[in-house]
Amino acid sequence: MYTHFTFKDGSNPYIATTPGTLWNMVKKYELDIIGENTYIVTGENTKNKSYTDLKKILRHFAILWSLFFNEYQYSYEELAFYSDFFTTYGKKYGLLREFKENAIC
Repeated sequence: MYTHFTFKDGSNPYIATTPGTLWNMVKKYELDIIGENTYIVTGENTKNKSYTDLKKILRHFAILWSLFFNEYQYSYEELAFYSDFFTTYGKKYGLLREFKENAIC
C-alpha cells in the first residue's frame, strides 16, 4: 500500500510503502490528513523523541486517523495495513488496549 506525503513548503513528495516507513514519517513530522492515504506535512516534530513523547505522537496520530475514518472509503488492503500498523506500534508503546477499546485496530 502507498501512503502519500505532500510537504506544505513545496518540497518533493514522499511515499511510504511499509508500516515502518509510515511510522518514521509520523514520528518525524506534524501531519494533517488531506485525503485517503494522503497526508500533508505541516512542520517538523520538535519533541525529544523519548518513549513517552513517541507514545503521545502515536496516540495523536491514531486519534487523527480515527476522526477522518468515516470520510474516506478504505479498501480491505488499506484497512489491513492500518490494522497491522496500529497493532504493531500500539503493542510497542503500550496503547494496544486503548486502540482495541476505541476500535482502531
